Amino acid sequence: MCELDNIRSIIKGEFLRKLGQEIIYAKDCQVLSISILQKTNRQISITTLKRLFGIIHSRYKPSKYTLDSLAIYLDYRDWEDLKKSTPDPGPVFTGADYWTLLKKRIHQVTERSLRSMKAKLGDQFSDFQVREFAIDKFEDFLKSPQIATAFIAPGGYGKTCLTTQLAELFFTGHKARYPEDIVCLIDGSILVNLINLNLEVVRLKNIVDFQQRKSFSTYFRKHPEQVKGRFVLIIDSLYQTYHQEDKLKLLAENLMDIISAYEDLSWFKLMVTCRPGDWKRFSHLIQKNPHLESKWFGVHFGGNANDSINVPPLTKSEIMYFLGKRHSAKMLERFKFYYPDVTQVFNIPYMLQLFSNNQNPKGIRSDLELLDYFVSNKVLVEPYLEEKSGIINAFFRLSASAKQGAGVNKADLALSSAQSIAYEELLACNVFYEFTLRGSYLSVNTFVKFSNDILLEFFLANKWMEENHFNLDLIRIVYKFYENDPVLQTNILKYLIKMAFKENNRDVLGGIFTVFEAGVPSSDTPEADHLKQEIINTIGTELRKNKRAREFLIPLYAKSKTGQLFYFESFCDMDSLLLFSGDSIDLYLENKKTEEAFIYGHFLKFMQYFLGGDQENCKKEYELFQGLKPPRHIKPALDAYYNGARLIYQSVFTGKPDRKLLSEIYRKSEQFYKDGVQSKTGIPLFEYIILYSLNYGNCFAELIQLSEQIMKKYKVDASFRDWRSQLFLLIFARALLNRGDTGKALAVYQKVELQNIPVNYKYYVRLRSYLIRIEFLVYEKRLEEASILIAEVKTISQMIRHSYFYEKACEWDQQI
Repeated sequence: MCELDNIRSIIKGEFLRKLGQEIIYAKDCQVLSISILQKTNRQISITTLKRLFGIIHSRYKPSKYTLDSLAIYLDYRDWEDLKKSTPDPGPVFTGADYWTLLKKRIHQVTERSLRSMKAKLGDQFSDFQVREFAIDKFEDFLKSPQIATAFIAPGGYGKTCLTTQLAELFFTGHKARYPEDIVCLIDGSILVNLINLNLEVVRLKNIVDFQQRKSFSTYFRKHPEQVKGRFVLIIDSLYQTYHQEDKLKLLAENLMDIISAYEDLSWFKLMVTCRPGDWKRFSHLIQKNPHLESKWFGVHFGGNANDSINVPPLTKSEIMYFLGKRHSAKMLERFKFYYPDVTQVFNIPYMLQLFSNNQNPKGIRSDLELLDYFVSNKVLVEPYLEEKSGIINAFFRLSASAKQGAGVNKADLALSSAQSIAYEELLACNVFYEFTLRGSYLSVNTFVKFSNDILLEFFLANKWMEENHFNLDLIRIVYKFYENDPVLQTNILKYLIKMAFKENNRDVLGGIFTVFEAGVPSSDTPEADHLKQEIINTIGTELRKNKRAREFLIPLYAKSKTGQLFYFESFCDMDSLLLFSGDSIDLYLENKKTEEAFIYGHFLKFMQYFLGGDQENCKKEYELFQGLKPPRHIKPALDAYYNGARLIYQSVFTGKPDRKLLSEIYRKSEQFYKDGVQSKTGIPLFEYIILYSLNYGNCFAELIQLSEQIMKKYKVDASFRDWRSQLFLLIFARALLNRGDTGKALAVYQKVELQNIPVNYKYYVRLRSYLIRIEFLVYEKRLEEASILIAEVKTISQMIRHSYFYEKACEWDQQI
């Protein structure tokens, strides 16, 4: 390296280290010249600076005056003092050292992202342990032949915390597992700013506008011997990179192009974190490029948005670990007393963090109550109540109620002295966090964001209520206002609906479904499907808690077409079947007089009586089905309900199913397959429902026969992560175990990981799976574990009054 190059290297390194800046444009030199004069009272011409920083070609070494002036500007005595303080640059970076040079350059981006992400997380980063499932999954991914993976979950599930912890554990920490690997960690919320900051250094723009010819991989393809480890690109909070749908779509396309271009490079890895709705973009792209599906590790394409979630809620042990770090043993006992099943209350990291800050947990029973408590008792309180409220209002004004992005420039808040103190309190409460980024030329801007999307959405919902009459028109306004941001749209609407239940707002709740009936995009739009299902689930779960609302709303929904479609048919509440929803079906049957409604409604009535141990009424429903001739072109699921009720009755109460009925079922299965009524890569609902029914009667030979036909005809692996496929595999494993094929049974059983169960099936499916797990535990002579699970089955079945499962648990109890 010549002396001039060495001087440039030292100066550029100091500017980057001390000021976080690069001088790469002529305009930078103009601004820097003025800044040097103002700070040092020494003048360096713009042309001299251009030569020094290599913007214009020059072979001449800068004068001592120039070098001393720059050193003084950088807070040194003179040039010699700067040189002494600069670490030995070591050997010159030739091509053979490019991996090391690249690692150092990319480290700048990763460090900035880590600072930004930790600022968002606050105490959450240190108080939550690194989750074992994430460590195992990420380790397996790094060792796998696939080059891409994702952590997918709704807001508040701790994805940013996971990403930050994994980056330090594997790559950047003091005892990193793989210190030679290069990790490029990108906080999605500041991606655009990082591009502006490091355009020449690491070419992040290539992520937004992918061009293979500009990729660093081109060099390493020519020099594979210089690769010293893996290059791991991690993009956290993908949905926060842009708020414009077209730009998010383009970013997803570019990431898929990167996967396609790098698929032959074993040392390249990509991980993203995103929400279920955003993951749909990748699912659509996979349909266009199906060969790329095999390049992804541990993710699920297709199905509804929730099927893709692969970050589970916190386990009881994880929750207790977190609470134990923050609270005394006495307080921990109080939590256990008030919340014996804490995993069903606050098992989302952000909500658990708020919950643990509450010293009087007795009165908190929902996320809405918890957020209201936090805001009312920790945030919007004296002193400086008015100032804090004013800052939050100013934030929403500047961001157009988050429509123009979820962050604002701190300078635009124009804080007074009193507001500055109030602002510091908002930072201390972890309502806001701030991060600094380079602006135009040498300026540095500080941006402000809400620390968590859940809190942002809760404040927005309250803001809309304060500024408008709380009626259906407000729901329509919010629905339209956020139509280009479906995630924000959905979550604000969910809070508004919860508030409507809290206030018993009959105007909103009675007509809520009409809002989504008109003007909703076509049903094949994933965002529209996700929105409707989330709203339906919210209404269904709130109705469970509120008897007074049920008495008013359920009869109303039963009489309206939208209520029949959205509530009764889209929210089949199996968990509440014996508590209230089974009796509500009578209203549905009275008001919807179609053959399809008759089959669907009477199947649920049959299940109500069956799970409740009412054999007499089961027989009446069975006889209704026996005398029914179903429609000729019946949908597979309805046909399965019609046949499933008869199968359960015959196999459980008469000893075995009628062979004619079984023959008819096999014939229907073959016909549906030939007609292509069910997607060969989707969920074969007809066969699944029949299998679930056969399982009640222990029809093991028939179960194995039908299961093997399913796996032969349908690509079950395509829907492997769906809870229905997982339950099917459990039932298949049980049948194999009882027919003596224990090796295969255990192999199938050990693959099952039942998760993402819809809220309306949660306990019902858990009870079914627990009984099968008990059977395997007994086979493996793990009797203590079996006894614990038996007790769990008894507790849940008593809670939801499913006496069938309680009796089965008692039978196992007596056996062991």
